[in-house]
Amino acid sequence: MAPTSPPTILKGLGVSEGIGTGHFAIFSRSVQKVPTPSGAPSEQSEILRYRQARDEAEKRLSRAAAQLTRELGPQQGGILGAHALMLKDALFNQEIELLIQKGKTAEAAVEMVSQKLADRLSAGPNSYLNERSSDFQNIADEIIQELSGVSPLSLLSELGEIILGAREIGPADIVELPSNVKGLVLETGSATTHATILARSLRIPMVVGVGELLKSAKEGENVVLDGGSGQVILAAGMELIETHRKHLAQSSSGPAPDSIMQGDPVLTRDGRRVKILANVTLMRELENLDDCHPEGIGLFRTEFLFLHQTSMPSEEEQFERIRRVVEALSPRRVVFRTVDFGADKPAPPHLTGASNQASHDLRGIRWCLEHLDFFRAHLRTILRASRFGSVAIMFPMVPGLEIFRKAKAVLQETIASLPLDERPRENSVPLGVMIEVPSAALMASGLAREADFFSIGTNDLLQYTVGLDRQDPTMIMLNTFLPPSLLRLIHFVVEEAHKKGKPTTICGELAHVPIVIPVLVGLGIDALSMETSWIPRARSIIQSVSFEECSLLAKQALEIETLAEMKNLLEKASPY
Repeated sequence: MAPTSPPTILKGLGVSEGIGTGHFAIFSRSVQKVPTPSGAPSEQSEILRYRQARDEAEKRLSRAAAQLTRELGPQQGGILGAHALMLKDALFNQEIELLIQKGKTAEAAVEMVSQKLADRLSAGPNSYLNERSSDFQNIADEIIQELSGVSPLSLLSELGEIILGAREIGPADIVELPSNVKGLVLETGSATTHATILARSLRIPMVVGVGELLKSAKEGENVVLDGGSGQVILAAGMELIETHRKHLAQSSSGPAPDSIMQGDPVLTRDGRRVKILANVTLMRELENLDDCHPEGIGLFRTEFLFLHQTSMPSEEEQFERIRRVVEALSPRRVVFRTVDFGADKPAPPHLTGASNQASHDLRGIRWCLEHLDFFRAHLRTILRASRFGSVAIMFPMVPGLEIFRKAKAVLQETIASLPLDERPRENSVPLGVMIEVPSAALMASGLAREADFFSIGTNDLLQYTVGLDRQDPTMIMLNTFLPPSLLRLIHFVVEEAHKKGKPTTICGELAHVPIVIPVLVGLGIDALSMETSWIPRARSIIQSVSFEECSLLAKQALEIETLAEMKNLLEKASPY
């Protein structure tokens, strides 16, 4: 009997919680990108072949978008819907057909134009557009798949339970994955790509940023994937696989009914309470919210009530949606973040009509202050709904005191304008600030004097602090090991808030990173808010540590000056 190879452990960024086990299989489109037509086709026949493939790709994406909208809501459906619309872009199609007229095959023309557009976006200064550059490659893949008549997913269903590895994968492919795909591992990617968002929504375990994956893994070997820790184990033995399958079964069944009741506080071993809250984007997420027992909603992203709408909802329609959320959570609190349009979430044109370029460049609370009629109506719906449960409001992307005071004044004017029977009860709607830019963090003392609470959005705060695009590979490491600069900003914000008696929540990606949670607890964070799939693990971690131990770890971390030293400290201190 030949000796078996020892397991190889690769590390990436866990972006979709869950454990997957199976045989390794490689997803590749490279076979499709070789021009296949025989002979020398005429320009007309090649253009016709291109147009037919493009139309079929558009139909496929539109069908997938409709399916996602039915199952997961308009945010996820809109991802593929946007890709379908891009296929109709006149300039995109014109450039491809011009290349075909110059003698290129349809495959080559599609590849050349898509790559040129992707390169153009990648080279620009806008981080959101940098991330979207991959969309053009995804679209090219869809067209070339139709041209070749071969789907790289078509044979996967015959391979048994598999872990699928790839350099990259498109959102449409995520939707069409057969059920025997138990996990995804990518060499590239981030926590915010469209494919990642869909994998998380569809509860497919996923790890990205495993740079040596395709060189290290062999097709057919057993693989274990942990979408929480980001660990990928190659050449895993059956004993290891069975252990992880048992762990998966236990985590899927959830805690015993008598161990965690709805709304029960989460305490460290020595009695320190840390609230566990949910981040919510879609109305449909409310249906399964109690499965993970959050103590409330720490971040409700209100802009998704407007995105992908074909017309402006009336104020009464907006109010009814907000009221349903409040009643569903009552008596637990819902923190409504006012709309954060801008960057990756541009406001739909029907909200504001024609607007100038300066308006497009604004984000968060500054966008709202430029669209006061909309902002006042938006605030009225939340204030009126507060009479049906517990509500708080927080403003996003606040840069400092001046802007916060302007927005707070609009809120107070809006309250005063409401009829007495629709006004919130006195002091019943706390007002918070999202700390997402360094200027707000450095002004924490003044902001804490005038706000009721803070919520630290670590995704944006990290990006603006270190000056990197989210798609930069370095961000994977930074999002996993808490860079010292970000740690010191968080510590300063928490201290200034607590001096004024104001609670502070973490609501970014770092809130659910297992090896970071004890440090955040040690800093004195009052609550962690995260996507619901991460909540069971976060609760378990907090219950397994003492506040005294966490405080000591945080003190050690604050003395560190490099990421490498921080990585070493956290890995030694954490069993996760």
